[in-house]
This record gives sequence, structure tokens and C-alpha cells, in this order.
Amino acid sequence: MPKVKDYMTTPVVTITKNKSIGEAVEIMNKNNTDGLVVVDEKNNQQKVVGIVSIFDILSYLVPDYLEKDKHLASFEPSEVFTIRAKVIMNDEVLKCMTSSHLKTISKDHSLIEAATLMTEHKIHRLPVVDEHNSLIGYLSKSDIQWALGKIIGSQGKNNQES
Repeated sequence: MPKVKDYMTTPVVTITKNKSIGEAVEIMNKNNTDGLVVVDEKNNQQKVVGIVSIFDILSYLVPDYLEKDKHLASFEPSEVFTIRAKVIMNDEVLKCMTSSHLKTISKDHSLIEAATLMTEHKIHRLPVVDEHNSLIGYLSKSDIQWALGKIIGSQGKNNQES
């Protein structure tokens, strides 16, 4: 039975909640990812406190009046994107990260449990924690995709030794 530990991604690209949104974007770009696990680092352990994705940042970037009346966006000058980006880049990740209803999973859970949790809660990146609730990896939609590929015999990330 495929387990989370067989397909989880390590090491995990992380950020702390007091870092800036600009730093988050730089880390995402450098690591070719669209999201980061937000951690609180204490006693050499990383406790998961949230997730920040590019969608979270974009939602924060869009002015409230445009969220309420989306058709107004077509009347905005194109500079609004640049202006808003510069305004929010020094704000803390805490202001836009997802932390409520945060889900995690153990490395020993099955992939079907992980897939169920991800689909039920529309999760794209599921932190994997140990028995002390410390971050040890994460499971993404791409990791599930690789597991599916291995099952059907597709060549890829975890099936190259065949």
C-alpha cells in the first residue's frame, strides 16, 4: 500500500510568518514553486503554522473594491498591478498566509487518506509532520501524480530505477 513517506517531497522550502511577502516571492521563484510552508522555528524543530501560496499573495494584492466588483478591473490602469505589488512587498507573510483549518498528515498514512484530505479541503500542498508535530516533508498534487504514474507504469520521478 503506497504511503505518504514514499512520495512526500523533502527537503521542504519554508518561510517564517514574520518574513516579507517580497522574500516569499523570491524564495518561490528561486525554488521554482508556487507555495511555501510557513513554520515557527523553536528548539531545532519546525512547527507548521500555515501555508502561503502565490494565490494567497494574489488575493492579498487585489484591492478589496476589485474583489467585490471584478468587472472594474478592466477599467484600472495597468500600473495598478505594479503599484500594489510595491505596496505589499514589505508586508509580513502573516497577513496573507492560510492558517485557519490547516491540515497536516503523518508520513505513515496511506496515499488514499492524503488524496481524500486534499480533495475534500481543496489542498494543493499538504505538510507532513512527525509524532512531535514537526515538519518533515510535504505532499503535493505533483507527488500524487507521480504515484499514479508509478501505478500505471509510467516513467518519471520515482519510477526511473525500473
